[in-house]
Amino acid sequence: MKIIVIGAGPGGLAAAMMLQSKGHDVHVYEKQLFVGGRNAKFQLGDFTFDTGPTFLSMIHIAEELFTFAGKKSL
Repeated sequence: MKIIVIGAGPGGLAAAMMLQSKGHDVHVYEKQLFVGGRNAKFQLGDFTFDTGPTFLSMIHIAEELFTFAGKKSL
């Protein structure tokens, strides 16, 4: 089945990964020139600051996603 995912933020990319692992033909569309959604960073002088969700610090979420999709864990 062909499935279109709108948005290449963490949720859209996770959904695409899970759907593709189940054999679907998945296409992800993003309006920005970059992926990541609200994950971003900004520069202030010599310092770089991360903004957006902090789910990446909860490694068990990423491990569950990769396991579900049949991929090697991080």
